[in-house]
Amino acid sequence: AICSDYGSGTITNCYCTYEYSKDKKNEGVTKFEGALEFKNGKVAYLLQGNQSTHVWGQKINTDKYPVIFGDRVYYGYDCAGLKYSNEELPTTQPDHSYNIHGFCDVCHAHQEAKPVSETHHPELLETHSGYYAIENGGQLCWFAESQDGSANAVLTDDVYINDFDISSSGDFSKYRNQWVQISSFSGKFDGNNHIISGLYMPSAYSKNGMFKTITGEVSNFALKNFSISGWDNSSAICSINQGTIRNCSTQGHLSVICDNTDYCSGICSINYGTIADCTSGTIIEGKSKPDYTGAICSVNYGTVDNCKNNVSVQGGLYVGGIVGDNEGTIINCVSSYPAAGDNCVGGICGHNKSVVSNCKNTDIVDSMTNAGGICGHNEGDILYCSNQKSVTSPNGSGGICGLNSGKISHCTNYSGTLSSLKNAGGICAENLTSGTIEYCSAAGEIESLDIKTPIVNSAGVCGLNRGTILNCCSSVNIEGNDCVGGIVGENKAGIIANCYYKGIINNGDTNVGSICGINNATIAYCYYDSDRESTEACPNNNLAENVVGKSSKAFRSGEVAYTLSQGGTITANGKTTTFDGEYWGQHLG
Repeated sequence: AICSDYGSGTITNCYCTYEYSKDKKNEGVTKFEGALEFKNGKVAYLLQGNQSTHVWGQKINTDKYPVIFGDRVYYGYDCAGLKYSNEELPTTQPDHSYNIHGFCDVCHAHQEAKPVSETHHPELLETHSGYYAIENGGQLCWFAESQDGSANAVLTDDVYINDFDISSSGDFSKYRNQWVQISSFSGKFDGNNHIISGLYMPSAYSKNGMFKTITGEVSNFALKNFSISGWDNSSAICSINQGTIRNCSTQGHLSVICDNTDYCSGICSINYGTIADCTSGTIIEGKSKPDYTGAICSVNYGTVDNCKNNVSVQGGLYVGGIVGDNEGTIINCVSSYPAAGDNCVGGICGHNKSVVSNCKNTDIVDSMTNAGGICGHNEGDILYCSNQKSVTSPNGSGGICGLNSGKISHCTNYSGTLSSLKNAGGICAENLTSGTIEYCSAAGEIESLDIKTPIVNSAGVCGLNRGTILNCCSSVNIEGNDCVGGIVGENKAGIIANCYYKGIINNGDTNVGSICGINNATIAYCYYDSDRESTEACPNNNLAENVVGKSSKAFRSGEVAYTLSQGGTITANGKTTTFDGEYWGQHLG
């Protein structure tokens, strides 16, 4: 690589990056594996050696190779250690020059955090003994990079990792303080109600987030002005939670960037543990609409308790204002911003196979198929939940649920407009054979998405029913064409009992009834206000029993409430169903 035929001569102080002869006369040739030593000034410094006359030099990190009479290269110390430089360096290593954010202004090293002790934040000694006291962004980065994941930490102030604003899109590659993910965390991280600002992860890997896996406890902090790029299972705080995330939030205009991936969320992608008292303001954006998207978490197998959504959520399949797909428990949660997607979209969760309880949605829900104020598709239990806003879907729009094969109980759809072309219901768009709707009430309006295309199967409680509906009431004003009913649009194979309707049906053309538009199963003990709605209770009445109109006075006087409170028994298809009336009552006077 240096000389092909050198006879009896000698080679000294020569350098190359290629393989060369192993002949002993090549002892003066040094081989480097790559080009780094040629670019960083090392070879130029070695070539110059002890020559009194300046011959070899190089503009470090600009010139790829040493240059004759180039810029002089020096060798010495900065605070990070030995290095080559175009400026003279001291012969002993100086101390780091840390700025107020804990980063060295010379070498960008991270300031080391110290444990809480009698001399270092003694005010925390009683509650956080043995914790590292994190005073700034540099110390937080040091903790992330140097600890094994079992150590404990507490913030003592708001910390800044990068001081930049990501309120609009831009190139943040110039910011050198890139977050190194805490891979597996089993300790305790207490934010002490402080803010972490400027967390930046530009490399798009799977399972990106401040933490990768949490088996310990993370609590009491807000992420602000951060940018995370990720593929699948990427979220702001962690990818997988098997521990506890409590009292954490994302504030301001924040962004998790998920390109061509699924399982994206504002707090945690996959939850097996507990997420409690958290608020998400994370904007989820990318080149495609991710499936399994939720403001708090993508898929929940654990518990999500008392969490809030303060940002709109968009995706493909299984999109929820709180959780995308729920197989655990969601309780006491509120979604206050829109949720939109392609299939199975809900104000609280896109798909439920377990329990959603005591939750509330206060903004619009929009889906191409199966939209619900609480849940897009329910296979579990939805209990004591309420919706207060409009729900829109061309195929399946429900005040509480789009498609139900589980239980919906003690739920209320207060107001708003349900817009659809097929299957719209004040509580549920379509109730399958295994589905039960009980103790629910609905108000608001139902209208067509297209004035030229009337709705098929629109009703005050359920558009299309194959299951069981008991002890429900509706005052929804309904617009429809075919199969329009005060309680159910079309009752194909289900049981409907002990319900009443007190709204108005408009524009009904075919199969319109004050209780049911078309009935092929069992309806009993259902009532409607005949002073408000004069349409026949059920056009196909051969399978209906005690389905009659009552005057407005009968409703006001308590007569209807009393009748409903008596309960009853229905026998259909060889099966007896008993229902109580304890749910019913009325304040008179």
